[in-house]
Amino acid sequence: STDGRALIACFRGNDPTFFAKVMVHETSHGFLHRLRSNVDIPPWINEGVADWVAAMIVKNNPTVAQRQKAGIELIRQTNTLGEGFFMDNAHLSSTQYGIASNLTNFMLQIDPGRYRVFILGIKEGYSLEESLARSYGLTPGELIGNYGRSIGMANLRP
Repeated sequence: STDGRALIACFRGNDPTFFAKVMVHETSHGFLHRLRSNVDIPPWINEGVADWVAAMIVKNNPTVAQRQKAGIELIRQTNTLGEGFFMDNAHLSSTQYGIASNLTNFMLQIDPGRYRVFILGIKEGYSLEESLARSYGLTPGELIGNYGRSIGMANLRP
């Protein structure tokens, strides 16, 4: 909520591995919400971090890897990240979750310290563009161009 409280609730279901993945994913959202301030994190970052963390912790659940593979396929077919990816109120598709977590992984591979500065900048109230410039020295277009080249899509656009 806007006062900083976070409540994580999940349906257990019948698959303990999937439940573990969902619990870690949703808890990551709560952590990001509570981190330093209650400033909202853009959806692509929020979902990207949550899926990335879930994949790192719950190694025996294939959901994130499947989403990432589907995300790369979407990019190859459309040469974009999908409709509304960077919108502040975006409702990302599961395929876009894969793109977001893959982009998170890309940014972390460049430099985990810069990624930390990037997230904290947003939580301190900097815009996405300002925080990206402060942490990586890039515009969103440059970030996506670099990401696109890393996956063999030299002309990728947001």
